[in-house]
Amino acid sequence: MPESKETTPKLLDDTSSVPARVPPAPVPILTYQLPRTPCIFSGDDNQQDANNWLRDFQRIATYNHWDDQMCLANVIFYLTGTARQWFDNNEDTFTNFTTFKNSLSNAFCQTEDLRRQAERLLLTRTQQIGETSESYIQDVLSLCRKANPSMSEDEKVAHLMKGIAEDLYQTLLVQDFRRVDEFVKRCREIESLRRRRITRTRFQRLPNVSAVSAETDVGDIRS
Repeated sequence: MPESKETTPKLLDDTSSVPARVPPAPVPILTYQLPRTPCIFSGDDNQQDANNWLRDFQRIATYNHWDDQMCLANVIFYLTGTARQWFDNNEDTFTNFTTFKNSLSNAFCQTEDLRRQAERLLLTRTQQIGETSESYIQDVLSLCRKANPSMSEDEKVAHLMKGIAEDLYQTLLVQDFRRVDEFVKRCREIESLRRRRITRTRFQRLPNVSAVSAETDVGDIRS
């Protein structure tokens, strides 16, 4: 009779019976983007540029995720005065938002008047007392763009130099600026140095010290 072989029963691994722990799925964080509100356009104010208003409206529409259909549906809520009357009178012709934009430009964009007005302002625009150089520069560049969108860098620099504050002018005059960004960079450096200026006097000055009278005198001293 064949010998029976005793087999030792296998012990189950305790860990094999325990299901693997699955990490919990991350909880999605919901964020809500508050919609922006476009400015109101009236068409009654000569200072209000219809093209600028349209650009601002489209920027906000993009932020709010409005498609063209939503833009056309919402635009009426941001028109008032003459512009609102114009919309009511022509609403049936606005088949899409592009048609509306073209019609608005034809009705309210006084490009030639705005160009002439910008040219007049450029003739007399100066940096005012208490106005920062940054404010002055940006306003002049805006006028340059309205007066002539293809204005050269040299012309823009000339307009900027023409009305900049006298103390800045004297500092900038010794440098040859060919581009607006060079001019702006130098003005910002000067403004930064002014803000960091040490108010406490470090050196004692003698009274009645004369200034150098001429550039030739400086050359004699250096030699």
